[in-house]
Amino acid sequence: MRVLTILTETVNVYLATRAILSLVKHGTVADGTPVKHIIETIAIPDMSTGTRKVPPHICANQMKVTLEDILLDRYKFPQSWLYAQKSHQLLQTSDVGDLQGED
Repeated sequence: MRVLTILTETVNVYLATRAILSLVKHGTVADGTPVKHIIETIAIPDMSTGTRKVPPHICANQMKVTLEDILLDRYKFPQSWLYAQKSHQLLQTSDVGDLQGED
């Protein structure tokens, strides 16, 4: 990030981890070689838990969900707005509600 910002309520950890894993899984370098044939080890620190103040349990959960979505192919495109909003909320809390009041 260009400017330090407090990110206590964000899915940036999920998005950043997803970008890394998607690149390694699907990306290629200029000569066409798959990135996964070049990278042997990936280290992803506990992103945003320091100066950005994302709670460690939220960071860990978002990284876990990303690993399941990308590496284990568990991601499912949302079939409804309700499913999309609940999936988004689960990245930050286990207390999920209907933001549109449709429960």
